[in-house]
Amino acid sequence: MKDGSEFNSAGEIFAYLEKLGYKVKYYDGAINDEVDKTIKDIQYWIRYLYVNETGVASEIQERIEGLKTADKLTGENFDWGEYRQYVEGIDENEDFEIEI
Repeated sequence: MKDGSEFNSAGEIFAYLEKLGYKVKYYDGAINDEVDKTIKDIQYWIRYLYVNETGVASEIQERIEGLKTADKLTGENFDWGEYRQYVEGIDENEDFEIEI
């Protein structure tokens, strides 16, 4: 059993309580102070932009899809040699013709 004078920091108190099975109650979504109100205001503003501004929703969706693709490719073996050959083969002065 620990005595109150055996704790050197608040972190040790919480570590001890967690060993006893105590679980800290985290943020539950209620607005308790100005910080919580600011967080809610920012969330509402972002939602407003996403819903009402044209083009923003499609850009966000494209970014999400790009992140999903990048996440899938993270687990695959990437061939740096092939990438270097590709990059070295690109001529920066070459003109590209756009076909319509």
